[in-house]
Amino acid sequence: MEATIVEALNWETRDFTAFIFQPYFVENIPLLNSINLNMVNQIIVQGEGDITFTKFRPSIIAASAFLTVCKIQKFDNYQECKDSFINCGLNEEMLQDCTEKTYTMWTSLMGSTDEILLNEAVEKDANIGWPLNFPLRWTEM
Repeated sequence: MEATIVEALNWETRDFTAFIFQPYFVENIPLLNSINLNMVNQIIVQGEGDITFTKFRPSIIAASAFLTVCKIQKFDNYQECKDSFINCGLNEEMLQDCTEKTYTMWTSLMGSTDEILLNEAVEKDANIGWPLNFPLRWTEM
């Protein structure tokens, strides 16, 4: 069945990942302009190695990565950002579930929220180049 579909499309298909939704969200939700995109990218990459995230759509994963960074950075407009994602058509229950999972995953990998903020400040001062400087910990199946 899949082969028939891609042949009908002349094999012109794309993979939809959470990264595709980042520019859309930043463009349509002005509050996200002050969010650390490097951290959002790290959360998405780390989530790709965890099988529990396969039940979520890429748009939900991208939005939950933004909301996780909002929580970590103690962003004052967290609820307004969450409402904006819901107004974009995302399922509130799935968004909440995925955000809880990404936040738990991230804090278990990186430490407490205060440690993350301290490490982020140190990295900015150290002028570290590529932002993906963390160990990948793949979930075994």
